[in-house]
Amino acid sequence: LDNNLLLTCKGQVEKFPEHIVSFQLNVTFPPEEIIIIGNEFFSNLSMNNDTYNEFECRTSISNPQTQLTIIRQSNDGQKHFDIRYKTSDTYINGINSIKFMLPQIDLSLHENLLTCQAISNIDTSLLTKQVTYVLYVNHKPYFQNFNRSIEVKESQSFNITLEAKAYPMPISYTWFHPTGRQLMNDQLNIFVNQGQLSLINIHRNDLGIYRCIATNSIGYTEVNFTLNVLCTLKKLNES
Repeated sequence: LDNNLLLTCKGQVEKFPEHIVSFQLNVTFPPEEIIIIGNEFFSNLSMNNDTYNEFECRTSISNPQTQLTIIRQSNDGQKHFDIRYKTSDTYINGINSIKFMLPQIDLSLHENLLTCQAISNIDTSLLTKQVTYVLYVNHKPYFQNFNRSIEVKESQSFNITLEAKAYPMPISYTWFHPTGRQLMNDQLNIFVNQGQLSLINIHRNDLGIYRCIATNSIGYTEVNFTLNVLCTLKKLNES
C-alpha cells in the first residue's frame, strides 16, 4: 500500500535556486477481511459455562479506523445489542480489534446469528464489512407440545409421534409399555420408529401411562402420556 508515502517534487529554472516541495500521501480504504478469533467454539457452546466465552473481532488493515459492533440476532429475527465488551475499539498498525463476551449462554442463544460489523467513514460515505456466524448451544433433548391424554377404542389402532429437539444430534428414542417392558418392533402389533409409536389392535390391557425417553450425548429427557382404551359393554341376557 502507498498510504503515508512521502512524495517529493523538485523544480529549477536555469540560473535560479532549486525548489523542493514534499507531501504525504493519505490513502483511505476499508478493511478487506474481518474475522472473530475463537469462532471455532461457536459450534460447541455449553450452558452456564463462561470458560470459553471471550472472543475478539479483528479486521485486516484499514485507513481510517473502523467502528466495530457486535450484533446478536435471535431466531425470531430480532436484533440484540446485549454483547458485553471487554475492551473498546483498538487501532494498532492499521488493524482494528475489539474483545467481547456473549450474554449468559442458555438455550435461547441456540442457532442465533452473531455478526461483527465494521463501519468505515470514507469521503463522507459509510462502507460496511461484516462477518456472521451461527451459535450452537449443547443441550439435552426437549419435547414440543403434545397431547398427554389419548383415547382409543378397543380393537382399533393407535399412533403417536413425539418430536424432540437437541444439540448435538442424533437423538435416540426408547419406548416403554405401562407394564414397564420396553416396546420393540414386532411383526404383528408394535411398530417403533424413533419418536413414532404405533400399536395395532389395541386391547384393554394396553391402557395406562406410556413413557418415551429421548437421549443424545448431553443427556436425556423422559415424557409420559396416558392411553385410555374405550371398551364396549356387553349386555347381559335377560333371564
